Amino acid sequence: MAELFVRIVGDDLPGRECGEYRDVHVAVQRGRDPEGAVPGDAPEAVWEFTVRPSTPRTAPAPWTSADRTSRVGAGHGSST
Repeated sequence: MAELFVRIVGDDLPGRECGEYRDVHVAVQRGRDPEGAVPGDAPEAVWEFTVRPSTPRTAPAPWTSADRTSRVGAGHGSST
């Protein structure tokens, strides 16, 4: 089965306050709940995970994810 490694790097985050919102965090979302929340004032946020094709009859999306990690301040400060 094919797998795809995904690495998301976010920099220039919105800050802990953004408009009317306070205590802002950024995250990736799978299903109903966000995962790997990082404070909005972090220098950057990094999420890494592997996705695999799913069976259309048993899964809501064509790709599903398995292993996922998030780190604050990892990487080199550029979006990829």
